[in-house]
Amino acid sequence: MDNNLIRSKRKLDHIKYALKESNNNTKTGLDDIVLIHKALPKYNLQDIEINTTFLGKKISAPIFINAMTGGHKDVLKINEILGRVSRDADIPIAVGSQKAGVEDKNLFETYSIVRKINPEGVVIGNLSANCSLEDAKIAVEMIEADALQLHLNVAQEISMKEGDTTFENIRENIINLKEGINVPVIVKEVGCGMSLETIKELMSMDIKYIDISGAGGTNFIDIEYSRHSKVIDNSLINWGIPTAYSMVEANIAGLNGFIVSGGIKNSFDIAKCLSMGAKMVGISGEILKQYFKNVNINDWIEELKSNLKKIMLLTNSSCISELTICDKVIKGELLEWQNIRK
Repeated sequence: MDNNLIRSKRKLDHIKYALKESNNNTKTGLDDIVLIHKALPKYNLQDIEINTTFLGKKISAPIFINAMTGGHKDVLKINEILGRVSRDADIPIAVGSQKAGVEDKNLFETYSIVRKINPEGVVIGNLSANCSLEDAKIAVEMIEADALQLHLNVAQEISMKEGDTTFENIRENIINLKEGINVPVIVKEVGCGMSLETIKELMSMDIKYIDISGAGGTNFIDIEYSRHSKVIDNSLINWGIPTAYSMVEANIAGLNGFIVSGGIKNSFDIAKCLSMGAKMVGISGEILKQYFKNVNINDWIEELKSNLKKIMLLTNSSCISELTICDKVIKGELLEWQNIRK
């Protein structure tokens, strides 16, 4: 089987196994963040504002559909629906890794359908941080991207039989890509989180957008092991820094306005992330699960936004900037981690 067919089939495998119960025990750590209830409200519910701007465009909420899929004809319908959801909800969307489309123009439409459906919205491309500048330019042009996610998925790659194992030049490559394309880059993990050391290094490279994508959500190490089935020692599935811990790392590193994703399931999770200083909160796995439950994704997103406003009212936060400084308690193992890493 040639590389294009392997890559395309892998797209379907990722969806198949992402919908199954994971074998890992990693939690997001968000339970250790407690927002303090304010019994004396300062605002009316209708006064609460959650609209913001991202990548130079106004959006309805600091929520986005994070990278999921593309690259196989059978997922065209999914991206068409997600493109419509992002348009109707007025929130950004990132497509899945575009490598398959870069290699095979017959698969362009599985990505470009998102821009076709949502011509004015924020649409974000996605490729490996190890990709070539030529591929990056093709990916941006393919969907008229507002930005390009460069994913750091080392743990996933080394868990694949067909995965990449060469990473020593990745720093230089990220800088070359940042300087060589005409849209901003977003450097993102894919579910293993980021340490303060990594975040500081990216900041020193003048990377403006960083998605810390913590552990506790879709586990691509587990997915790759499931694809190959003949794995005896699967202890690596518990690898990574959970989402809440990655946010603590970002705060200690002094990263303002980071992007966060990884195991985000509801409006409470979103509010907690925003309270920790996140600029944008990405959701992917939970959207996929709701989609395959035949839930109306538009209605679900609107419910998330509505409930986020209610949580903000209950914390005396009239806007996102006030939610960022609302009273909260960090407890348990997350507090212990924070004290050790300060």
